[in-house]
Amino acid sequence: MPDQSNTTLARPRPPGAGGVPVRLPAAADFLMLTTMYSPPRLPRRPVLRERLTAQLTEAVRESPLTLVSAPAGSGKTTLAASWLDHPGVPWRVVWLTLSEATGSPEEFWFFVIEALSRAGVDLPHTASLPGLPQDYDALVTQLATDLLNRAEPVVLVLDEVERLSDARVPHQLDLLLRLASVRIRLVLLSRVDPLLPMQRYRLTGMMSQIRMADLAFTREEARELLSGSGIDLTEPMVVALHDRTRGWAAGLQLAALAREHRPDSDPEAGDWLLGAQDANLAEYLTGEILAAQPPHLRDFLLRTSIIDPVCAELAEVLTGDVGAAMSLMTLSHQNILVEAAGDLAGCYHAHPLFRELLRAQLAYESPELLPGLHERAGRWFADAGIVDQALAHLAAAGCWEEVAHLVVRKGLVGDLLRPSLGWPLQRVAGMPAGAPGAEVAVVRAAAALGRGDLPACDDALGAATEQAGEDSHLAVALATTRLAAAASHADAEGASAWADRLEQAWAAVADGEEPAPMPADLRARLLSTRGLAQLHCGDLTAATATLGRAVGACVEGGLGADHVANLGRRALAEAVLGHLKHARELVDTTDRLLEEQSVAEESGGPAALAVAAAWVQVEAGAAEAALSLLPPSSESAEPLERVVLQVLGVVVRSRALRALGRPEEVTDLPDLEDVPSGWLGDLLAQERVASLLAAADPAAAQREAADSSSGVRGVVLRTKAALAAGVGSSVTGLDPASVEHADELPVDLQVEAWLVQAQARLADGSRDQAVAAVRRAVRRARSEGLRRPFREAPPEVRRLWAAQGTVADAARWLAEGAVPARPVANRSAGPGTPRSVPARAPAPAQRRRLASDTAEEPIIVEALSARETEVLRHLADLLTTEEVAEAMFVSVNTVKSHIRSILRKLSVARRNEAIRRARELNVI
Repeated sequence: MPDQSNTTLARPRPPGAGGVPVRLPAAADFLMLTTMYSPPRLPRRPVLRERLTAQLTEAVRESPLTLVSAPAGSGKTTLAASWLDHPGVPWRVVWLTLSEATGSPEEFWFFVIEALSRAGVDLPHTASLPGLPQDYDALVTQLATDLLNRAEPVVLVLDEVERLSDARVPHQLDLLLRLASVRIRLVLLSRVDPLLPMQRYRLTGMMSQIRMADLAFTREEARELLSGSGIDLTEPMVVALHDRTRGWAAGLQLAALAREHRPDSDPEAGDWLLGAQDANLAEYLTGEILAAQPPHLRDFLLRTSIIDPVCAELAEVLTGDVGAAMSLMTLSHQNILVEAAGDLAGCYHAHPLFRELLRAQLAYESPELLPGLHERAGRWFADAGIVDQALAHLAAAGCWEEVAHLVVRKGLVGDLLRPSLGWPLQRVAGMPAGAPGAEVAVVRAAAALGRGDLPACDDALGAATEQAGEDSHLAVALATTRLAAAASHADAEGASAWADRLEQAWAAVADGEEPAPMPADLRARLLSTRGLAQLHCGDLTAATATLGRAVGACVEGGLGADHVANLGRRALAEAVLGHLKHARELVDTTDRLLEEQSVAEESGGPAALAVAAAWVQVEAGAAEAALSLLPPSSESAEPLERVVLQVLGVVVRSRALRALGRPEEVTDLPDLEDVPSGWLGDLLAQERVASLLAAADPAAAQREAADSSSGVRGVVLRTKAALAAGVGSSVTGLDPASVEHADELPVDLQVEAWLVQAQARLADGSRDQAVAAVRRAVRRARSEGLRRPFREAPPEVRRLWAAQGTVADAARWLAEGAVPARPVANRSAGPGTPRSVPARAPAPAQRRRLASDTAEEPIIVEALSARETEVLRHLADLLTTEEVAEAMFVSVNTVKSHIRSILRKLSVARRNEAIRRARELNVI
């Protein structure tokens, strides 16, 4: 194996010694004394980039030609120099840095042969030549002969290959590779791609490449480079710097230099990074890249800098250069532009820092060109259907009427109303208030609403309405904005009316003879708002249908957040209607979507979803779980649903606290005058009456019920209060049979009507009719698992399903009600947070866990005996202790002893818990 020390410099020898050609180019005497035959010194603390040195080693082993091509400051020379210390190949490595004096064939081959000779490469045939010949192909042939006679390859590293100005030299290098590819390894370091047959090399596998993307520093390497310069940054600052420079070595080094020049500045403030660095970069990029371009390419770069990426057709529009495609290819070969991949193939990118410099230079040299360039670019993008870029450039040109026309025509008003999108609002942010036209006024109104400025929106809408003509697209844009404004004002009636107007306006937008289908995002907005308006007004059945259609539109349009929000609203409508089973399924589906979307635990998803989950739990008998599921606030909800969520949340909390025997904590029931009249007022009145009845104040309950509405809920409420006050004649207006299975009436109201009917029949002494009413109530509630009305029924009614007989059998499932859950740990709650009210909404997984399992897992300490199992079966049939003793012919004390043993063995505290757990374990 050859001595690895051959990578060091040999001692200089006089020209012509040992057969070296004696005819020297001009200035050779001086250059012979320079360090062109050795790499430059490495930085004081170089970053060891083993991934790149390994890549270079592999390339040299496998390919006759290795091209390291990248812009100035990318670290090409540093990489090769660090690799030269440990090349990883057992071959002689020769270094030659080219210069202005090595451009011609005569000069180039003189220094190549000199470099090889200095490194100890024996070249007998080449040295026998009488001098440098005029036919350099013959010289290359002799050199190839010498190389082929060697036992091992020679690695020749040529740095600054972009200095080769004579096209004959690349041709001769190609000849050398074709003749001696088995004994020569060329490593070319260049800012531009040399004039070699690159495509042939790629096809034949003769060439390996290391490009800018390979040379870019990773974040870890950037951190190490900065640390070596004494700059220790936090991770966010490293990320920001790396993103800004894209890992460009010179950019990172200039950042370090800027920091050294301002040692007293705060490294985390970033002023040293974005201020001084920009000046250094401008000087570096101007000197190394821009100043080196001929005038026509320099002008081409400046004019096309306003777009990214740039394609040939648009570049021709901006520059008037019919050879724009060739100019782009030339700049790509020079590594000034990089060809894009994928769908953007044929387009070119500039490095962001270089693009910033070009734009600043254009604004400095020719600011009068900017409006015209942006206008041309905007219209080209508009014709190409690239609306985002069209709006950006037309806005930059100040063509606001064209901006508004494009927004209206392309149906982007709805996007302005969604601030989460960001870019539409940014595009129209500079639109002046005095810009004329109805389209401009509509766009200003939508943008103001997107920013949350309702007064400005209303003013602009007024101007738009005055100027609006018969244009159907403008009518759609106006109706869309009016619909969103009505929703923002919590105007349910106005929202419903504008939803209808929007449908009518869209029907007038014809595509040929047939109306164009409404886009999914616009349809989702229309249906969502209409569904919210129906929910607000208490039309729950219509709301569930409308919100279901809104969910479909959201899925079609890929509107993830709106999809989840409408699922939560539909779950809430279904829950309030008493369709608990379906509501629970919707809650579970939505929670799974939230987990897939990685919604933050702190948010817990939409407030409507949390209220729906809590409503299901309180109606099913799990009061503590319901309290844990309630959201701390509904302020994040849409204005149109906010009051609904507030009232329903109050109702859930009131019912849960009453079920837990803590009615005194119900202190936040709002006054009726603060709540819109209708169904929400009836719900609050119902809660007031129930709280008064729980406090044994039937007279006050009757007074409260007297003000309730004339609807079914009001009739039930007044009847219930009257019966509690001993006024049995007040039940004449109640006919439960007429409301049973009425789709528009909640299931709990239908059940309440039958239970109140049973109470009335008991008051009249008609026990059989009371039992029949209870049976109807049980049958209606069972399919949904609705337990809350039965637990709030008066004692005389509850005894009807506790007795033996068919009612007891039918009502057995009531004893399986969920046991109050353990309180949820509220780590974020402050000292003033009320008990059982979470400071933040439960996360989806926690909500699902509470909804599906509100008690401890079944634990059997010891198997039940046969007698204990028999006792448990009697308890499941709702027999009292005395009735169990009578049925088993044992004493009451014996039964109590068995019950204590059952509770201990099943690890429960109550009889109903024991029954539920025994059924889970298939004991009974």
